Amino acid sequence: MAELVNKENQVIIHDFREEDFFEKYGLKKLKFLGKGMSGEVLLVSQRSSFQLFAVKMFSLASDDKEKRMREFYREAQVMQTVSHRHVVPCLLAALCKGYTVITMPFYSGTDLCNLSEHGKLHPSLAGRYISQVAQAVEHLHKNNIIHNDIKLDNIFIDEADQAILGDPGLALMLENNCETSTARRVGGTKAYWPPERVMAARDDQLDPFKADVYAIGVVFWLLVSSDVPEKGKNYLHSALASTDVFLPVDHWMILKRLLEPNPAKRPAISEVVKMMQVV
Repeated sequence: MAELVNKENQVIIHDFREEDFFEKYGLKKLKFLGKGMSGEVLLVSQRSSFQLFAVKMFSLASDDKEKRMREFYREAQVMQTVSHRHVVPCLLAALCKGYTVITMPFYSGTDLCNLSEHGKLHPSLAGRYISQVAQAVEHLHKNNIIHNDIKLDNIFIDEADQAILGDPGLALMLENNCETSTARRVGGTKAYWPPERVMAARDDQLDPFKADVYAIGVVFWLLVSSDVPEKGKNYLHSALASTDVFLPVDHWMILKRLLEPNPAKRPAISEVVKMMQVV
């Protein structure tokens, strides 16, 4: 097995083009977990240890092979650049014959999308999850990385009931001191777009850091309200007009600041982390 290193960004990719990746590591495919914009995720078990892993596969068989390779390298680079207890790690990235893979831990708890389908979360539990997600995003932002697709589906719960932020497939890696990006590059799932992204022309300059913060606010609101994510929805208006969501005053204050429609007034993620520490 060879090890390929991209000299520009130091991404470590293992070369399995001459051998079967799954056979090499004794991995048994158990079931299909889901499909994202760039690849599908499988649950696998290591035959010798029975340990479970999630393997994301990027097919290279289609006409958009180069696009898939770029997506694979970007996702592997982001996951190898950061190391944080609330961010899904890359255990191994590999180039195989006809596809590429990123191997990750499997979180058997659930994800926030499934959890929210069972009803509203208690404010203290929702607040704890949001605090942990904010810590993860703060670490990304300190490394000039915008997650760019924060949503219920991409936040996993591990066996210790800790929130883990994953799927950086749409992440932006910005140059040092770069604070804006064109609107067409900002925001993944449209239901989590901030107002400025909804109204922007494709080439308008936006603050992607503040877009991540707004998405955290949307997640917070969805957890405590069981509201449905929807493109263009005024979540702040929904929160203020709600008559069946009861939150402590400090939770309301934080939620309103996260969902602030003016990005200039919306807090930076470092401030969000500090605010969440006192709730």
